[in-house]
Amino acid sequence: MRIPILCYHKVGPEQEEGRFLNIEPERLASHARFFKRRGYRFVRAADLDFGSQGKTVCLTFDDAYTSTLTYGLQALQKEGVTATIYAVSSLIGKTSEWDGDRARPLADLKLLLSAQDAGFEIGNHSVSHPKFAELGQEDQARQITEAHEAFLSMGLKPGSFCFPYGSHNQASGHAVEKAGYRIGVILGTRIATEKDNPRLLPRVPIAFSHALPMMIYRVFIRPYLP
Repeated sequence: MRIPILCYHKVGPEQEEGRFLNIEPERLASHARFFKRRGYRFVRAADLDFGSQGKTVCLTFDDAYTSTLTYGLQALQKEGVTATIYAVSSLIGKTSEWDGDRARPLADLKLLLSAQDAGFEIGNHSVSHPKFAELGQEDQARQITEAHEAFLSMGLKPGSFCFPYGSHNQASGHAVEKAGYRIGVILGTRIATEKDNPRLLPRVPIAFSHALPMMIYRVFIRPYLP
């Protein structure tokens, strides 16, 4: 079985969020409608199951920007679909400091809890957003476990883990397993399959310029070109 897992970041009007790591709300909605009209079932990352019947798609959003929890949720709820939003436990309600001079506000706890109550998964995106490829297995597991415990103390219930930057190494899958997660996601260029390590599932990155035809090309055509 093959499951498209798409990776987004910010969701907002260009005049507010610019183009860097952003997609405008109506463009996101058009992506959701494409899958809906073709009979895809939307699942949260924590619920990914390669043994299930029918067509499945998973939308994920890294970093939990405020724009994602406002404009993004509004667009997704209007289409009646669910998704997973990955938050950094030590930076909730702060800014995306790893973006440097392009840092943007990150959602506060109230927004995250509201999204969770609405059926969205708030996933684990580590304590501090490091590059996991530069960490050993113990430090990786610590980043995941300490973030998980922090989320639980806030009333959040993450069921999957997302590697910051998609960065990982040979120890990463074991670190996710050691932390107790069944599902982990990275970045890639193709649809995930049952042959992939479930703790290192590839996602297709989607950017500002990816209108519906380009999204279709990136997900369903480009990975299979010679």
